Amino acid sequence: QNYQREQVSLLNYLLIRMKLKFLEVYRMEKVRILLVEDHHIVRQGIRQLLKLHDNYDIVGDAGDGASAIEKTKRLLPDVVVLDISIPKINGIETAKQIRSIDPDIKIIVLTMYEAKEIITRMLDIGVSAYLNKESTDTDLVAAIEATMSGQMFFSPSVSKVMAEKLTNRTGDICVPEVNKETYD
Repeated sequence: QNYQREQVSLLNYLLIRMKLKFLEVYRMEKVRILLVEDHHIVRQGIRQLLKLHDNYDIVGDAGDGASAIEKTKRLLPDVVVLDISIPKINGIETAKQIRSIDPDIKIIVLTMYEAKEIITRMLDIGVSAYLNKESTDTDLVAAIEATMSGQMFFSPSVSKVMAEKLTNRTGDICVPEVNKETYD
């Protein structure tokens, strides 16, 4: 009889834990993302990649800095994926204005520019991640996940530029190349 009570108690405990876990998952809010990219086809491609993840909600997109700022004010996303080379207001100024709207919004730079000066300016503004457009879709997802957990994320080539700047050394810094086969 004690054995049966222990089994019932264990079963009740497991059912309660499962119910709590279900409620935790069910109540988990989606990450609200605003895409800012001036090339429509690239913006749509990023949208389609992120739609594959149930926990992301693409709340809007913008093709220029002015629209990005207006939509950030209106939509208050959790994350803004931002290109630097965008019309009307460039990505650097757009990032500054987004930061002034809400400093808790995570800004993920996705660009082709890797100049030390630009990376440094964006880090000074407070971006959470910096990826080059050679990055994989899994890098973008990893950047979103890292920034949402309070971490920063940088693509390997950007990490090398940052390490060179921090150490004032060039050429002798080894950043391992990512094996793209591991992402497939």
